[in-house]
Amino acid sequence: MDETSPRGCGSLIKRPYTALCDLDAVWGVAVASAAGGAALASMILALVLLCRLRKIMQDHSRVAPLLLLLAAVIGLCGLSIAFLIERNEPLCIARRAFWGVLSSLSFACLVAQCVRLHRLARGARSPSGGALVGLAVALAVLDPEWMTLTEMPQGLEACQYKPLDLTVACTYVLVLLLSALVGAAYGLCRGQPQLRRSAVWLLLTCLASALLWAAWLTFFLYGSAELGLSSIWDDRAQAVVLVAQSWLLLLLHAAPEAHATLQSPLRIREATIEEGIPLPHLTVSQGVPILHSTSGTVLSIYRFDLL
Repeated sequence: MDETSPRGCGSLIKRPYTALCDLDAVWGVAVASAAGGAALASMILALVLLCRLRKIMQDHSRVAPLLLLLAAVIGLCGLSIAFLIERNEPLCIARRAFWGVLSSLSFACLVAQCVRLHRLARGARSPSGGALVGLAVALAVLDPEWMTLTEMPQGLEACQYKPLDLTVACTYVLVLLLSALVGAAYGLCRGQPQLRRSAVWLLLTCLASALLWAAWLTFFLYGSAELGLSSIWDDRAQAVVLVAQSWLLLLLHAAPEAHATLQSPLRIREATIEEGIPLPHLTVSQGVPILHSTSGTVLSIYRFDLL
């Protein structure tokens, strides 16, 4: 092993990438492993949804924003790795460019989910998957515009900024998160049990994300200075926040939504039918297929959860 390389990195990995493999500073390895695990889980979940797309007997409006959210989670995981690498000007520019867009895209997908739930709760038809994806992308595209309006003081390098300036740039992301939080809370009061179940998971995701961002901003604005930590710790904290946010989105929203999406066509309730009943004529009313026998008896044989 090269003597200039930290333990665990070997001779191939040099600075500025040594934090990804340095066993003497195991936090970097742990964060990189957690980010890789979240990205891998998101890719597997996305592939499962794509493979089962033809068998999902429901509106694909539920699947499209979910796939977009999984793509955003993968992006957040990759961005967390960028915060483990030592600073340089191109890297800091990339951090600033993708950090706001990916965070906004993640929360915009939650806002799109709120729109879908509200439409269904009112008895209206859900917007198409393309419309929901377009809404999420449009909301995410507004973040660079906000970043431009709140541009940090001229003459400073991309790696040099004041904590308050970055906090102001976070405002748009926090507005999206607050909108999703309010929408999820409102969704709990309306709709069918299946809709309220989705709203509960959405509300938990937003609450956990809000607590995470509040903790990070408090540390970024006050904690780091009070503890006398260097600016490197700001990057480390941001890497941890991005990984934690990725897992929150994956476990509290993407996984439950994907499970409900994949299971809904399979959750079929069979009724006991006496022998001798002729072959039924099947009709559908409000998502519940009804069996009409020749004797005029109405028997429910299947129930599909279309939500």
